Amino acid sequence: MANTILIELWTDLAASKLAWTLVGVGGFGPSTDATLRSYGIPRDEATQTNGTSQAQHIAATNCPVVVANFNYAFPPYSLTLFAFAPTAPQLVALPADQQPVGQFIFQLQGQPRGALRD
Repeated sequence: MANTILIELWTDLAASKLAWTLVGVGGFGPSTDATLRSYGIPRDEATQTNGTSQAQHIAATNCPVVVANFNYAFPPYSLTLFAFAPTAPQLVALPADQQPVGQFIFQLQGQPRGALRD
């Protein structure tokens, strides 16, 4: 799972208000930023009125993520895609009682296997 990326796609079909929602990535340790892509009313209107090319395309930005569950406001009539990269693996020394005399043993720890199969 070293190269695993968790992707969540959200839709908001409400016509007139932001939809605040708890986004959860439990069992997965995300890095500090998620890539966020969205398409909604402003992009659609730019396409219909022949706006600039940049205004018509899917918006891409970074979203800071510091915990596995966070709130996000989804605009009306929008599609939002989060792409979460995993945290970097850590090099951890085994406890002293598990070390052979005169040696150090380290483990490379990343995402737990099967964390996303709940």
